[in-house]
Amino acid sequence: MSQLDRYFDTLATRGLPVWPEIAVGENSYEPGYVYTFEAADVTAFFGIVLHRVADVAGMRFALKCVVASEDPALLKISAPDGQRVEGDDGFLSTGLVTCGSQTLGAYREWLCDQDGNWLMVRRIEGGGSVLPFGQIVIQGVPVVIQGVPLVNTVPAPLALRQPPRPVIPAVIVPRARPVVPPPGPSLPEVIELEDAFDDDSLMNALGEKLRMAQTLRAMLDAVLYFPFTLRTTSVDSASFESIGVLRLDATLFGADFVLTAELEVSASGQSVELQLYDLTAAAVVATLTSSSTTTENQTALVVLPLAGHLYDVRLRRVGGAPGELVSCRSVALRR
Repeated sequence: MSQLDRYFDTLATRGLPVWPEIAVGENSYEPGYVYTFEAADVTAFFGIVLHRVADVAGMRFALKCVVASEDPALLKISAPDGQRVEGDDGFLSTGLVTCGSQTLGAYREWLCDQDGNWLMVRRIEGGGSVLPFGQIVIQGVPVVIQGVPLVNTVPAPLALRQPPRPVIPAVIVPRARPVVPPPGPSLPEVIELEDAFDDDSLMNALGEKLRMAQTLRAMLDAVLYFPFTLRTTSVDSASFESIGVLRLDATLFGADFVLTAELEVSASGQSVELQLYDLTAAAVVATLTSSSTTTENQTALVVLPLAGHLYDVRLRRVGGAPGELVSCRSVALRR
């Protein structure tokens, strides 16, 4: 057992198992785990996977740096649309927030309340600087009253996402002894069966069709959405800026997808361009554009490789003046 394992064993009562793999920057992760990551010399971004507020209320999300950066850069995190996350400055934000630098041992832990606010309840700076669990911090400064840290009592984690099912005792009924019929005429060697329903409830005459297969086919044909977790929704740059990433393997769904996005501009005389970029293949997949001052849905048919690829969505302003914002309210791949 490593020192890291022993350290996190002491936190087991908080319901945060350590994810078995190193977390990769510029990606999104499920709450309920401690994600360890190797620091980099550039800013690292992490996002929390999109869920309804009711799904994550009472859940925790944590990051820990296990390999230091030679030139410690910033560590940032973003909450899903409709939720907010607390940064090191003590403020809640709907966009990307700074939550420390990439020093060895840096640790951040958040708790989600019923309103979708990810509150920072544990912070370790790295190098021995530790804040008490639940320490209240205002604009980056821990609150201390007469030498005693002011902490927030955090409720115990949810043991189960759903209540356990009641245990129903089983009743064992002894099987009755089979009745042996009296000797009679011998049975024929071949018995012919007639399909009394003939409605494909099992299969047709050629044995080619099952109702179960039809049900599974309907499930596969259902509309599926793969939303991007956005770090920001508005830019004013004339050059493309990355606003979110998504890893997707189209093998199970087929190659044909639709890129759909909600776009708008802040002033007439300008337009917004959204680009879907395949980071794995280093290639542009599709581009959407709009010049509407009200939110407008734009779509494009795309063909994705049947393999796991990392996709980036990028936004820029075309025309207009510096400082005028263009926005993408949401973007997803639809199957």
